[in-house]
Amino acid sequence: MYSAVRISKSTNLYSKLTQSNFFAYAEYRPLTRTMKAKVVEKSPNLILEVSRCPWCDAWKESELLPYGRLYCLDVDEAILRGFNPNLKMEVESALSSEAEKCRLVYHDANLTSKLVDVIIS
Repeated sequence: MYSAVRISKSTNLYSKLTQSNFFAYAEYRPLTRTMKAKVVEKSPNLILEVSRCPWCDAWKESELLPYGRLYCLDVDEAILRGFNPNLKMEVESALSSEAEKCRLVYHDANLTSKLVDVIIS
């Protein structure tokens, strides 16, 4: 993702750093490997609900859940801001905060079914 920002500054592609492209450029695809997640909504907002997370599992096992909470509430949003500071997402709930699931909302994503398939595959 950091490479997309570097590219945007050198080639003036900043306007193409959309929510859709954020997911297309993503280097990590956790949803089908070690996470249990589902897409609840794809447009206008992408809403993901995660009911199993390997990071949260590791924090619990290592008795580091308070630190995991801080990570969950800030890191995903910070990565998105690094990609394009005009994009918005929020963490409505987090497993690390003892919620039943993480609920992540990526505002104005307007994803196509094809891109959703890429995200979850």
